[in-house]
Amino acid sequence: MGKAELKFIIRHVHPKCSVEPEHTHPCCELVYYIRGEGKSVIGGKSYDYRPGTFVYIPPTVPHSEKHSTQTHVLFFAFEYENEYITAETGVYQDDSGAVLALFEEINREIAQKRNYYKYAAALLIERIMLLVCRQKSRNDEKNVFEESMKYAVDYIKLNSQHCIDVQSLAETIGYSYDYFRHQFRKLYGMGAKEFILRERMNKVKELLADTDMTIKEIASQCAFESQAHLSVAFKKVENMTPAQFRQQQNKIKFSDVLIKYKD
Repeated sequence: MGKAELKFIIRHVHPKCSVEPEHTHPCCELVYYIRGEGKSVIGGKSYDYRPGTFVYIPPTVPHSEKHSTQTHVLFFAFEYENEYITAETGVYQDDSGAVLALFEEINREIAQKRNYYKYAAALLIERIMLLVCRQKSRNDEKNVFEESMKYAVDYIKLNSQHCIDVQSLAETIGYSYDYFRHQFRKLYGMGAKEFILRERMNKVKELLADTDMTIKEIASQCAFESQAHLSVAFKKVENMTPAQFRQQQNKIKFSDVLIKYKD
């Protein structure tokens, strides 16, 4: 989550053939052109504007406007910090009208001053900046895939004690079953089912070491069909039975206690 703070928002109508001289602001600015045509010059680069477009101007960047026709604008200045969402300077198209709706909602929040209106305005600014970034920034396919896989891995780690269906998981993040399996192995060096089993075993080991639950109870909690099923799977991965693992952990804990006592 970033940090946004509205400084002001205002409507203005520029006369036909008027000029807004070059100037700067110490904060960010978004200008929405509701009606009119002309040019917006930002940082020495000229952009054509028309109804349904808007411009983003970063802090301290010189900008000016030349209005070919009478131009109705709604604009606001704001401070903004977000290390993940950064916008490019320039003109943007609002074909759906979604951005204008957010501008108008900010204006209503300020005019009506309902409870927490400043926070509401900040959230609306965040939404606008997200839409801006989605228009200009093209995500690298590799990064998008790795982010999607991280969602899958996080889900597995947080739900390792449950039965996880790999096909459903693949569909949830938007990939086919075969593509997901292939790419998962390529990225993590093991199959998705193997990764799930490893995480489930980590949960089993945690319960064996840190609780007094019976092995049968642990098997049930970690989605194994039976204690025997858990024992076979555990020995295959850890080269010892769950009971042997628990005994080993208890010896380690007892040894630690003796060392601390001697100190």
